[in-house]
Amino acid sequence: MFGGVYAIITDDKGRILLQLRNKYRFPDGNRWTILSGKIKLWESAETAVERELREELGITVNNVTFFLRTWRFFYVPSYIFHVKLNLKEPVKIYEGQAAKYVSKKEMQRLKISSYSKKILKEWYRSN
Repeated sequence: MFGGVYAIITDDKGRILLQLRNKYRFPDGNRWTILSGKIKLWESAETAVERELREELGITVNNVTFFLRTWRFFYVPSYIFHVKLNLKEPVKIYEGQAAKYVSKKEMQRLKISSYSKKILKEWYRSN
């Protein structure tokens, strides 16, 4: 399979977990994003999102649900999943600068990547 995976992670309060990307990470450096990663050649999208959550948060999940497929850069498929997780704050992260749960209102004050904004807009429209 080819493409990327994204995880909309919500807690019991309806907040979404965002990750602050490393400063020099292209194209979303120093911006807040939903957790994401690439699909390896031999993986399904669901396996890839589960692996990315292990790598980035150090957790194993088995409750991911498919939310949406969209396209990034016109030719790269993106598979977006939802996961409900109540992680202890501050959230420990192994990639990026930081991670935190934020409400829809709090997001307005953050520099969020344009692609994450697009995905989150669809999420809020559907939920």
